[in-house]
Amino acid sequence: MTTSALELFDWGAPAAYQLAAVHPARARLGIPRAVRQPLTELPDATDLTAV
Repeated sequence: MTTSALELFDWGAPAAYQLAAVHPARARLGIPRAVRQPLTELPDATDLTAV
């Protein structure tokens, strides 16, 4: 999942360390894992202006 997020958002290699810290921190704080959901594509900004 970490690699997918890095590629999807083009955050680059430095973000890998931050993303790797998320799951241990979540577990330490007792925050449950997010439920997996399919990706949803958003419309282009031009579609949002149509009335």
